[in-house]
Amino acid sequence: MSDNPIPNGPKLSNEDARKRRKNSLVREHGVKDDMVFQQAVLIGLANKFCGFTIENPSKMSQITATLPNISKIHTQDDLIDVSTLAEKQANDLLNKSKHFLVKEKSLQRRIKKNIIYFTQNLLIDFCSEHGFFFNSIYSKKNPKTFQVERVQQIFYKNNFLMKKDEIQSVGTCINNYLLNISHGKTFFLRQNDVEVQNLLAQNITLYSFVCNH
Repeated sequence: MSDNPIPNGPKLSNEDARKRRKNSLVREHGVKDDMVFQQAVLIGLANKFCGFTIENPSKMSQITATLPNISKIHTQDDLIDVSTLAEKQANDLLNKSKHFLVKEKSLQRRIKKNIIYFTQNLLIDFCSEHGFFFNSIYSKKNPKTFQVERVQQIFYKNNFLMKKDEIQSVGTCINNYLLNISHGKTFFLRQNDVEVQNLLAQNITLYSFVCNH
């Protein structure tokens, strides 16, 4: 048996470590932006069937896209209190997972993330009930966070509508519109909002044809 120590592999230089942190941060920001644009597209698709009460974020994001908060979904037959439901589910999940010696700030970040994930999953379920179908990549299972769908393709009644890059571009347009029309703490987006439907029709080739038949 050799007395020579087993090497641990080459150590990262300070420059390599900085590059790795930077790349990790870029990926994290990209994921956050994708969630914002995905939510905006889901709001647009669902808006054909419902209205929304939307809350403005307490402050605008300076680095990533700003995510409006969905408070309520208004259908002809029902009112879904999304914010209350999402907060309850996020807190229930937090209480089920161990979080000894975890700082309060970290717990609040986890709750906020789970509220976003739960809300997006709820929107996907709502759209699915109205004829939309999604090809998605799922986040890794984690007992501390909800598994979320990262939508890659969207179909309506077996008709292809859009892929990932179109979700990003159309989502950017819809999200900017929502932020521009918001005044005060909350605002109401009426069902079949004309501008939202125009943005979808102008940017998705088959949207008007397949979604109006």
